Amino acid sequence: MTRRRKRKTFGSVYQQGGRWRVRFPDPTKPPAKSGRASYTVRAVESEAEGSQYLRNVRRVIMAGRYAPTPERASVRKTVAEAFEEFVTAKRAEGCAESTLTLYRYTLKPLHEHGLARMRVGQVETKHVEDFLAWRRTHVWKTVVRQGGRAESVPLPGILCSNTTLRRDRQVLSGVFGRMHRHGVLNGNPVAGVKPARATTRPKHPLSKAEATRLLLECDPLTLRPLVLTGMFTGARKCELLDMRWGYIRFQGKSIAFPRRKTGTDSTIALHPVLEEELHSLRDRRATETGRIPGPDDFVFHSRLRRPYKEFKSGWAAARKRAGLDHLKGATPGCLRTTFATHYLEDGAAVTDLQRILGHRLLKTTQRYAQAIEARARDSLVRMSYDPESEDVRTQMRTPDAS
Repeated sequence: MTRRRKRKTFGSVYQQGGRWRVRFPDPTKPPAKSGRASYTVRAVESEAEGSQYLRNVRRVIMAGRYAPTPERASVRKTVAEAFEEFVTAKRAEGCAESTLTLYRYTLKPLHEHGLARMRVGQVETKHVEDFLAWRRTHVWKTVVRQGGRAESVPLPGILCSNTTLRRDRQVLSGVFGRMHRHGVLNGNPVAGVKPARATTRPKHPLSKAEATRLLLECDPLTLRPLVLTGMFTGARKCELLDMRWGYIRFQGKSIAFPRRKTGTDSTIALHPVLEEELHSLRDRRATETGRIPGPDDFVFHSRLRRPYKEFKSGWAAARKRAGLDHLKGATPGCLRTTFATHYLEDGAAVTDLQRILGHRLLKTTQRYAQAIEARARDSLVRMSYDPESEDVRTQMRTPDAS
């Protein structure tokens, strides 16, 4: 019985390190020592794309028109240079400076590890995996020395959190993804790296009593209007600090927030209490400056009559006076959580909250619903059908009129 000879195929499509690759004989390269043809490997996004690429390159080689793709000058850029270009492009897109600051936290580990000095054309999936494994055991803390000089101090024995690892991977994916979209790279080497397990931090909303105590301790001329706006709108801290008078429509009783984080806009109804507070603030500002604030003027000012850039010190002092120092999550970000929690407690729909908060995905909004699960459980546990309980005895003594 004669054995059928295996049919020879032109090249192959395979998966290595989570990435799809195409391997085909390159007629422009000198043959190997064994006399066989030399092969070229290209990275692709999927198996289907690899099969199509293989058919096209075979057709070109058979026609004698194949020419190797010359190496582009931008491929020889270092990862650090590509990182700076990525940050510049994000700033041009309107990305918030606070987000760009978070991106830059990834640059120091890249330099310490050495990946920042590699050429972008040389980086493969295994290099990214090595960096993230190294990053797990390398953590720094910023310490302010005498004279206001900030210095990064390593913390041996401390493991990097999953949130930081996910952020570093996301930033690297953005850097290489941009190079891939511009045609500089054949693929994104970070795409084949599995992200670290997501860890969701519990939300810490303020109760209505705690929120009232905090408002009473805030400076009524500066901090109170800002905190009250956060409690009645659920805006992010950066959106509050960037709020202009033109966003407030007193006649239409609404506030328009441009969501720089998602690139969308949200219009929120103006609460009567907040409307009165902002009216009073505008009249006071007009008395101080001698003119009505313009639409491009910032709403919230410090005692130095300058737009707020940060209000951590005033917030910490008010929180301490209100007796909320024991609350770990009582940060300025809890204003957004407080608004969302009390909004849902009053029976509002999660989809309405999604529109108000400016979330693209509903699952992002559903995280705020977890904050009321404990209170809902307490209400469920208090339910009783025991005839010995006080509630049941009271209802039994009071017959239903119907």
